[in-house]
Amino acid sequence: MRVMVSPAGPAARAGVRDGDRIVSVAGEPVTSWDQLKSLVAKRGDEALSIEINRGNETIVLSATPEGSPPRLRVAPWTEERSVSVGHALAEGLVQPGKVVMATIRSFFDMVFGKQAAEVSGPAGIVRETSSAAKQGFVTGLLLATLITSYMLPLVALGSAIYELFNRRHEIARVARLSDAEDDACVAPRFTPR
Repeated sequence: MRVMVSPAGPAARAGVRDGDRIVSVAGEPVTSWDQLKSLVAKRGDEALSIEINRGNETIVLSATPEGSPPRLRVAPWTEERSVSVGHALAEGLVQPGKVVMATIRSFFDMVFGKQAAEVSGPAGIVRETSSAAKQGFVTGLLLATLITSYMLPLVALGSAIYELFNRRHEIARVARLSDAEDDACVAPRFTPR
């Protein structure tokens, strides 16, 4: 539960810093992101006590979630490190599958009422992209690249469906033309007078 903190969010205003570990919220231990979201949503917009570990120190802070659904505006910790090309390729192949599975799991959780919907649409994407851009050009470019890379399979699937549909129509048109040409190639019969 190590976190990155949105600079303008409630957690940042309460004093939570990048790299802090969230241990508990409102006295309840936190062990997963789903649990954290659930605890925050359950309390609504009331102030929450957040116990964090920072280094060797335990600190209790108070933050009031905001938005609908209520959020603290923290995200999973990410760190950059050098890896081999093989490792990067392997992760690049595995990670989209993990994202798809997490998306499907979240969808079913929303359908069965285990989790509130958090679809923010294009406005949310623009907000997060501009937040990343404020952190630096490279961070904004990285986010835009990641979003694009996850859209590529959808573009490829759409293109394949389009081609399949288009070729089916093309084949049918060619078959109709062939039939018409066959009819036109039949020599007219002349009957002598």
